[in-house]
This record gives sequence, structure tokens and C-alpha cells, in this order.
Amino acid sequence: MYKLLTPDFREQINHGIDRNIEELLSCDRNPYVIGAINAYQILHNMINSLPDGFPIYVEKRLEE
Repeated sequence: MYKLLTPDFREQINHGIDRNIEELLSCDRNPYVIGAINAYQILHNMINSLPDGFPIYVEKRLEE
């Protein structure tokens, strides 16, 4: 399913990315943690560079 990128949807995505980065910052620094933080920062920048209305593929998550 595709969902169009809106300012609110972009904010939700970035909020999730920021939460993941915050969690990683609480871990001991090693190459894997630093690499994951860098990857999330790149993803954050990529999401911000996409235009409004860009189709984003999303999958519905099952809540347990």
C-alpha cells in the first residue's frame, strides 16, 4: 500500500527515527551503534528532502 507524504506523515516518520536515535545514544558506542546512528540520520535527511505528495510504501503492522 502506498501513502502520500504529507507534512504530518513526514513528522511521524521523523519522530520514529528520532526515537530510534535516542535509544541508540543510550548504548555503549561501538562501530555498529555508530553505523546505525549514521544510517538513521541519513534516512532522516532523505525523508526531509522528498517533496510533499511523494508516494511512500507502507506495510500495516499487527499490534500484539
